[in-house]
Amino acid sequence: MDAQKHSGLRNALLTEKKTLISGLATFAVGLVLWLFGSDNHVVLFTPSKLGIILMVIGGLETLWALFKAGRRRPVA
Repeated sequence: MDAQKHSGLRNALLTEKKTLISGLATFAVGLVLWLFGSDNHVVLFTPSKLGIILMVIGGLETLWALFKAGRRRPVA
């Protein structure tokens, strides 16, 4: 039974870590687009506006991962 608890905790930690990394990566891509895409205009969108949207999504995803990590119950 203890092995299952530890396995579940390990899977939860891996999931939170993946969510945190993907949120930070999305934020970083958005930041690059926002900083360096202001002069360009693609047919359907402006890269700087898309960068702002990606930064918001990445920030929210990062906050969600930190929230989930903080609410995790300790194994008894």
